[in-house]
Amino acid sequence: MRRSYILAATAALAVLLLGGSPSRAATAFTLVSHGDTGTEYHGEDICGDRANWVTTTLRTTVDHLTQRGDSYVFHFVETGTYHVDFVDPGLADQDSQFTGSNVVVLTPGQTFVLASTWHDFPTGLKIWESYHLTLVDGQAVIERYVLRVTGCP
Repeated sequence: MRRSYILAATAALAVLLLGGSPSRAATAFTLVSHGDTGTEYHGEDICGDRANWVTTTLRTTVDHLTQRGDSYVFHFVETGTYHVDFVDPGLADQDSQFTGSNVVVLTPGQTFVLASTWHDFPTGLKIWESYHLTLVDGQAVIERYVLRVTGCP
């Protein structure tokens, strides 16, 4: 769904934070929003070539940023629902819900950690997705991606 946008925004935030000036006291910022809605077209879905329109309604989105000295932690949590309207009239529409979390950590010594976990559970389908990346001095020391899907027709 919007995961690629979220990961891109998270990476952009990390770049901005790397250029920030460190402070001694912890600084925190939290933004909470509810009910954002949007519709987007997809040429395929997780089960294959099944074009669709997806309308997503976010129940809750929480962005939390903490700076401690020269380290930063950004945590993004999102829950919501979505309706899938397949272009093919022979495919029944689907209603679903999801939950997800991204964490970005920047520490002294040029260590960068990105952890992303998502779970979608539409009617008859279950989708689990997780990604972890740890970079030290620009070199990947851990990179793991897991995608598990059950229930495709």
